[in-house]
Amino acid sequence: MFSYMTYGLHLSSELSLPELVETEITTKPDITVRMARANEHPDHYKTREAFTVKTEAGDFIIIDAHEIVIEANPSADAALIRLCLLGATMAALLRLRGQMVLHASGVVIDGGVVAFLGESGWGKSTLAEAFYAQGYTFVADDIIAISVSEQALTVTPGYPQTKLWPDAVDSMGHLAALPELYHNAHKRAHRLTTGFLQAPLPLKRLYILGTTDAASVRVVSLSPTQAFLEIVRCSRAMLIQNKPDMDRLHFYQCLNIVNRIPIALLERERSLLKLSELIHVIEHDIFHESKTVA
Repeated sequence: MFSYMTYGLHLSSELSLPELVETEITTKPDITVRMARANEHPDHYKTREAFTVKTEAGDFIIIDAHEIVIEANPSADAALIRLCLLGATMAALLRLRGQMVLHASGVVIDGGVVAFLGESGWGKSTLAEAFYAQGYTFVADDIIAISVSEQALTVTPGYPQTKLWPDAVDSMGHLAALPELYHNAHKRAHRLTTGFLQAPLPLKRLYILGTTDAASVRVVSLSPTQAFLEIVRCSRAMLIQNKPDMDRLHFYQCLNIVNRIPIALLERERSLLKLSELIHVIEHDIFHESKTVA
């Protein structure tokens, strides 16, 4: 078995997961990952709390929020299986374990986690990669997991990899040789060897990625209602919201985030040429407010 750490969880896996940070597990792992046995009948799961994530790589069955059983499609290659495991399945697992899970990428700025929210293709990964290239510590790509309590909003680091579209890769010349995310995938994988967050940090701020025809970049404050709706829209693994207790938990988590940290809309032209300006505007927004508060 391979041993890893991701999103604050010790994971023991039959599969090699090179995207994750290897670690030694001296106690019982939080999560075990295995392939389905050839003679294993689906009824085996019915006596336990099971949730199935259906993906192009196959079915990923989460049992009791502690075990993941993979029923892979015969045609799925190993990289695609890993992508679906660490993407949609991980998001569902974290939700089942009580985390707030956002469709976002994040970096560390001014001592806290700043996350960029939006749908696929909106530039979350590219913006996080651009900040990383400027020396900021990387937190996670595509999944930001938040522990919400009365005391704090805490983000646990994911794993050190970004997923980039070819145009984003081309705009960062030093990344030109990045491998495909999986066979025949358009996106490329950038595995980071340094500059990855090693311990949980407070959630500092959320930016919702938007677009505009205007040439300038703007940070637009959102009302509490607008911010709440945006967080709901950018929440992941919402298919799990089929139980009253899960609905109440999600409402509580969204409300806590809205009431405790700044949330703004980041309006910008959809151009990679604007990345430097984006970074400058975000830095000014964060550091200016920090000085004002101080």
